[in-house]
Amino acid sequence: MSLIHGLTNLGLIFFGSFFIRIVTLAITYYSIDVYSFKYSLMSILKLSGPSATVLSIIFFDFFIWLQHVASHHIPILWRLHKVHHCDTFLDTSSGLRFHPIEIILSMFYKLLLIMLIGISSSDFLMFEVILTGFALFNHSNIKINNTIDTYLSYFIVTPNVHQVHHSNKVDETNSNFGFNIVIWDRVFGTYKEYKRVKENLEIGLKGVSPEDANSLIFLLLWPLRRK
Repeated sequence: MSLIHGLTNLGLIFFGSFFIRIVTLAITYYSIDVYSFKYSLMSILKLSGPSATVLSIIFFDFFIWLQHVASHHIPILWRLHKVHHCDTFLDTSSGLRFHPIEIILSMFYKLLLIMLIGISSSDFLMFEVILTGFALFNHSNIKINNTIDTYLSYFIVTPNVHQVHHSNKVDETNSNFGFNIVIWDRVFGTYKEYKRVKENLEIGLKGVSPEDANSLIFLLLWPLRRK
């Protein structure tokens, strides 16, 4: 990893995570305890305790997967999300490399999910920890034994599984949308096996120079420019 690459990702992490995400997460977390969600899914099902925790996290994971799919297929969302995808070298910092506006939109989306699902503040915090942990893990350069990776990839998103999603080929980029578990991609037909594409796998986006992909100013302004 070059110094410029690292500083660029750290810059996006600062603007997206330490500045915006913490503020919006605090508002979102506080709103859970302020509002009464008597019409939420958990209230309708009359669930509480461990069963509510498991089910609400599963629902949350599905809708975050759905959000990810939308960010690839809705042009205005893709303009923001491509900042994440133009990275040509994946490491843990790539897992938090998002445009600040995308982070803001994601927080509002999560707030809506909180109200609809009725997830508790502690369960929401647990989900965020899991989501961030997996984002760091599956963007990392950790080398896992092929046999172990094959078994793990039946259940969770490993670095190899997620590398396919960061391919510069459109059909591969539009696959493996999961962050934590692979079930949604397998069920909805968007899963691609790493071993079938690994020989020709190239990370990044076509048409974006390495200089632009590692320029903080370019990445912040890129989605806002007229085509």
